[in-house]
Amino acid sequence: MATGSGKTFTACNIAYRLIKFAKAKRILFLVDRNNLGKQTLNEFQQFQSPYNPYKFAEEFVVQHLRKNAIPTGAKVVITTIQRLYSILQGEEEFEEDNEETSMFEAAWSLQKEPLPVATMTKSRPNSLTLSSLTSATGPSTTCGGRSLNTLTPSS
Repeated sequence: MATGSGKTFTACNIAYRLIKFAKAKRILFLVDRNNLGKQTLNEFQQFQSPYNPYKFAEEFVVQHLRKNAIPTGAKVVITTIQRLYSILQGEEEFEEDNEETSMFEAAWSLQKEPLPVATMTKSRPNSLTLSSLTSATGPSTTCGGRSLNTLTPSS
């Protein structure tokens, strides 16, 4: 979609409603570059609730990750794909400079041979909370008969 067409504004609306009315515990907003994360944070901070006089960030905690730790009180967590991958790999630190370019623009992504599949060496999270978009028939909370509200990783 074109720049300025309201993609992030729409995402703010959906996130607001998921948190406010569907009681979503947390929304993960992924971006491919750090500058998009900054723009997204700004959009969430400026978003005016249609139901009360508060801005989104006044009503809910919105966090743009700068460290490899997810704050427990944050309702919206904004991070790059690169940092999320680093967190999932169990890395303690991640250089912010690595988030400045898209992974699609990185030289290694232009390789002809696929990269080997890596597995996590450290312990995995106990559970992942997934939120889905609301369709005309209501929120989709199952997939193949399995609940998507809380998935526990298999061993």
